[in-house]
Amino acid sequence: MKNPWYFVPRTKVGERVKKYQLFKLDTFELKRVINHNFSVVQMNSNFIEFTNKNYVWKGKNLIFLFLFLFAIPYVLLVLFGSYFILKDGVEDEKIVIYSGAILLMAGGLYIFFTMLIPFLKFDFLKSLYLPVLIHRHKKKMTVCFDGNSTTQFSLDDLYFDIVQSQGVVGLPLYELHAYILDGEVIKHDIQLGTPNIHKDYIEGFLLFIKTYVEQGPEPLYYRKGIDDPEQDYKSKLTYCYDIQEKKESIKQSWQTVFINHFQTPLYALIFAVPEFVRFFGRRITVVFSKPFYWSEALKREHAVDENDPYSVTAKDNLKFGFLSVKEKQHE
Repeated sequence: MKNPWYFVPRTKVGERVKKYQLFKLDTFELKRVINHNFSVVQMNSNFIEFTNKNYVWKGKNLIFLFLFLFAIPYVLLVLFGSYFILKDGVEDEKIVIYSGAILLMAGGLYIFFTMLIPFLKFDFLKSLYLPVLIHRHKKKMTVCFDGNSTTQFSLDDLYFDIVQSQGVVGLPLYELHAYILDGEVIKHDIQLGTPNIHKDYIEGFLLFIKTYVEQGPEPLYYRKGIDDPEQDYKSKLTYCYDIQEKKESIKQSWQTVFINHFQTPLYALIFAVPEFVRFFGRRITVVFSKPFYWSEALKREHAVDENDPYSVTAKDNLKFGFLSVKEKQHE
């Protein structure tokens, strides 16, 4: 029996690509500001490594589960409260109330277990993140899966699409997807980077990838003392996730929850409380997750030159505060 609480994600596009606007990498000419969109783990002269939605949304499902668990006793409290108010009325009301409570608890347990299974499947006991790597010299995209299995695609075969999805509170979100096509049918659907409520930020993220592939890392490298941190924090790579072959720290969990609101301060204020709660859900999820370790073959193919002048990792991050960004003091 199919799990009734499994829904096809809103990010899943239809079978026929012609219904959607496509952006082939070599013909993408929208005039947008470059934006790394807080989606990068590392960059160097050979390759760039991205996260995807699964990483940045880690812990959100657990919050839904907690809210549901809190909802059950609340409903039962209301139900039994109604009983005590009406207990002096019709004689059979006790039977009705208790029967309703039993049915409610049985239904609640059914929903709980059918929701718990996919939550455990997608959020727990999995790798913290699965990298997507773009090697600019080989013109290859490598997508990593659990068990160190990988699939490679030629950049010349990829079509890029900006897909509208839906956030957890119903707000529209935009995501960057890459497709491999079989005629007009999508054969592979790869989601890249962090979803955003602003479509132009996703277009800027695609422009970031295009710039890296065509011009290399130099235009994206932040030059300390030359570039302006307040003006160039989006167009230059100023933030990377510190998750290379290790679990994220408590500080990284905190940053991951809130860093994506840096570009939208109003939403940071609106969602401050639920995002604060999600931080705890994320930490629980991280405990049961495992780091992603690169295979030897992956390391050989994506080697990093120790003297690469354009190597950027989390150690090079600027200091992001509330509504401000600046270079670190010790630098």
